[in-house]
Amino acid sequence: MTAFNDVALDIMQGVTAGELKQLQEANDTAGFEAKFSKAVFQERVVTLSAKADTYKDEMQVRVTLRRAHPVDFVVESQNIINALKEFA
Repeated sequence: MTAFNDVALDIMQGVTAGELKQLQEANDTAGFEAKFSKAVFQERVVTLSAKADTYKDEMQVRVTLRRAHPVDFVVESQNIINALKEFA
């Protein structure tokens, strides 16, 4: 999965690719992993796009993260209730 610019900055809580590269080049494994540990296991509502490509006669699916925002449990619960009402 690939994320660009604003979406990546949001997920990584403001850490840029340049900052990560500097940590990696400085062999600061602890600092590098600390930046990622803040970003993992966050609950978010995401919008993805997927595109199938053929490269060297091999099919590949490229997935791009378009939007990712924190879960608003009240809104999401209301969406589920409304969806269930449509089936009743």
